[in-house]
Amino acid sequence: MQETRIDDYLLDKTGNFEIWGVCNGIICFGEGELTIANPATRETKILPKSRVCLRPNGDDYRVRQLRAIGFGYDPKADDYKVVRVWADVPNNNKIHPFLRRAEVYTLSTDSWREIDNFRIEVEIDNVAIMVYILYVKFLERYWNGAYYWMGTADGLENTWTVIVLFDMTYEVFRCIVMPQSCQGKVCLSLTELNGSLALVHPLGAGNSFDIWTMDEFGVNGTWTKPLRIGPLRDKPMPFLFVKSDELLMEDNGQMVSYNLTTKQIKKLPIYGVKIHFRTWIYEQSLVNFSSQGKLSISSYNSI
Repeated sequence: MQETRIDDYLLDKTGNFEIWGVCNGIICFGEGELTIANPATRETKILPKSRVCLRPNGDDYRVRQLRAIGFGYDPKADDYKVVRVWADVPNNNKIHPFLRRAEVYTLSTDSWREIDNFRIEVEIDNVAIMVYILYVKFLERYWNGAYYWMGTADGLENTWTVIVLFDMTYEVFRCIVMPQSCQGKVCLSLTELNGSLALVHPLGAGNSFDIWTMDEFGVNGTWTKPLRIGPLRDKPMPFLFVKSDELLMEDNGQMVSYNLTTKQIKKLPIYGVKIHFRTWIYEQSLVNFSSQGKLSISSYNSI
């Protein structure tokens, strides 16, 4: 791994440096005002404001809350997109607690567009159940043309834990039901392993983990459980695989790597606040975007 320093020119673009996604060397960050930037070319672009996030519709709702955000690449259109999900919080309990809306920003058009008839559903036992995204920052990931979050589907008798994905090309939300043994448990990480979507969830006291994988989007696929990690001495927080046999984890405020072959833990000189760690795969690139939002992709190299 090679260090890439985020220069002050990026920090000056926004008062908050919350990273929402990294894709092909481009970073999406900010708070109310979003910015995309390429540290390699030092190019930045502030995204326009949208009408959706300005205020709730009518007097029944008092505030609009950001419920999910994702940044990624549309391989078919050769374009970059940002998706946001909002929820209107009501003034009283006489109406539905949350009215949700979603919007998509497209770099090539430099504009936001609201998704009509927005609703996320999953079919379980031939019944369509509404799904809500669980906005947990370390349980999200861009992978293979889609952005992923954790979600929950509340039925009349049961509640299912699902994975929600937004397809960057077709701009639709889909759901993947998690393995039965993972239902009712807190997932620790969404990552990629050997070209497949991987799910990490704890066992017992939390110092052992199962790694489930699913090929492609997995909507109609089958989960497989190829490996188990642990028990380990401490209770580290797994994040993502940087190699097929190397898993990055946080352990008491320090980043460590775990080698699946040797079963050895190596401490890395990276420190932070426990629980607030987040990790992204960054690839240095020469992607340029003009003021009109058009892309010019030269090349990129993994670091």
